[in-house]
Amino acid sequence: MPRTFTSLCVAMSVLAAFPAAAFAYQDDVNLPDALVSTNPADNTPVVPGGWDDPVTKEYEVNAFLAYNGVMYAGGKFPLVQSANGATSYPRSNMFAFDPNTGAVSPFAPDFNGQVQAITQSGGYLYVSGDFSKVNGVTTSSVVKIDPSTGALVTAFAPAINGKVSDVDLAYGSLVIAGKFTTVGGQPRVGLANVDLVTGAVRSEVKPPISGSLTSPTTGACVTGGYRVAINAQKTKLVLLGCFTKVFGYAREQLVLFNLGTAGMTIANWKSPDTIGDVCHGTANPAFMEDVDFGPPGRYFYVAAGGGNRPGLCDSAFKYDTAATGALVHPNWVKKTGGDTLRAIEATQSYTYVAGHQRWIQQGGVSYDRPGIAALTAGTATLSGWNPGKGREVGSRELYITNSANHPGFPTGLWVGSDSGDCGYLVGEVRSHVGICFFPTP
Repeated sequence: MPRTFTSLCVAMSVLAAFPAAAFAYQDDVNLPDALVSTNPADNTPVVPGGWDDPVTKEYEVNAFLAYNGVMYAGGKFPLVQSANGATSYPRSNMFAFDPNTGAVSPFAPDFNGQVQAITQSGGYLYVSGDFSKVNGVTTSSVVKIDPSTGALVTAFAPAINGKVSDVDLAYGSLVIAGKFTTVGGQPRVGLANVDLVTGAVRSEVKPPISGSLTSPTTGACVTGGYRVAINAQKTKLVLLGCFTKVFGYAREQLVLFNLGTAGMTIANWKSPDTIGDVCHGTANPAFMEDVDFGPPGRYFYVAAGGGNRPGLCDSAFKYDTAATGALVHPNWVKKTGGDTLRAIEATQSYTYVAGHQRWIQQGGVSYDRPGIAALTAGTATLSGWNPGKGREVGSRELYITNSANHPGFPTGLWVGSDSGDCGYLVGEVRSHVGICFFPTP
């Protein structure tokens, strides 16, 4: 049932303040795809945890990778279980399973800290996170491992003086984002690229990043990157993080780059809506949580926290990379009414969002959408899709697979989180703690 707020006229005024630029392109809302089912699959593995327990409440799944018929999952956990909970498998922050049956594979690398991102290239996995050892060997916070055995590839040895929180691929290299200031002894603040074989620092990705954001509660955040997204054409890169200047230009929390053949340049693209202290009264002054390019690669979508304040705080929003200038506003902004969104995943027609939200606002009304929701990609119209999901801190990972791009995989939406109760609003009784999968009907 919707809950009306007399104060929610703010949401409508925010939308009115952010007009979409007019371009002669077909919007991605017209490209066909379908909503996933509200009924989650029953055979996904379980990452057991409990919000009421001070230790297990921190267990979560926050990274997926579909590769070669296997689903890889990373996060923070000491074990996983079969879907029925009958069998437990010791796993240290990463494991693999069959995406169709849920069977847990023998793949069992040992990470001594949380895994935050996974990608693949050339038959190997690249994994980053808050760890310093893999299989007992001291490493940097990004490593290369064998996808069959989990063995560490020691020839890949980047020298990074901080934490890598996200990875992607461009220039035939590994792009890394995180809280670091040097890579391979060279100045690299928050964003860099390294060789896929040796881990040696490369020169195509080296934007000067500086500045910090301050909260009166916790002080300044650490300058650097947090999340990175690159479009399918490898022509655009978006970085989220803690910074106020890039290449000497004012860019707060979000910056768009052009990826040219010789290296990256900052785009003539600036949003004034990411600037200022409007969300900075909260514990984390850098409040943007996740970013994703939607197909075909022109638009990107951001999930944010920041408190129940005006502007982009506690919202999802969409930007157009074809816009230019210093006054680029979001095509749309969708507010939650006071709760953080931590993950976003865009398809051709829909944008899925997840976090610890209770509602999604529309037309001056807050509609119940606990934990997860779906919006139309073109206009952010709230869909009727409402399976319900446990909220807790909130899901950090949404990941789409389909049989065309991922041979042997079912088509649908994977959710990685610190909680369960996927589908409880539609009568689902299984817990689905840590992982759930909503198939396409």
